[in-house]
Amino acid sequence: VCTRCDDCVRACSDTHGGRARFIREGDRYDNLLIAKSCYHCQDPVCLIGCPTGAIRRANVGDVVEIKEQICIGCESCSNKCPYDAIVMHPTGEIWPDNAVPERLRSTPQQVASKCDHCHTSPQGPACVRNCPQHCAVRVGSITEFEHLLERRSK
Repeated sequence: VCTRCDDCVRACSDTHGGRARFIREGDRYDNLLIAKSCYHCQDPVCLIGCPTGAIRRANVGDVVEIKEQICIGCESCSNKCPYDAIVMHPTGEIWPDNAVPERLRSTPQQVASKCDHCHTSPQGPACVRNCPQHCAVRVGSITEFEHLLERRSK
């Protein structure tokens, strides 16, 4: 039913300061499009080695969030994510010559972002709320996915 209107992407971007936190195009299963979005893993490898602690558990269920204010854009989390669910965004700035770690010096600054389930919004995920076709849904488990497949086959 998705018409690729991108209302979900725009809603995500509008909610998160101009940076969409997922990629609409992703894997396909039967006639379903599965957007590239964070799975909020039980044991997330993306958390390992963040030099600033910018990526962390949000203490809201299993939600993993990135504090963009302290992210240095080193790509550690992005490179470790097995699902390619962390998006790097350019900030338009260049790292100064005294930046630490040294490898960042004189390189374009960027910031990591990823889906956080809009956990601070009482209305839930902006992408789901703003889908005019009502085809965007959050699926939290294999069982939920199986039920979705069953409903669609009827």
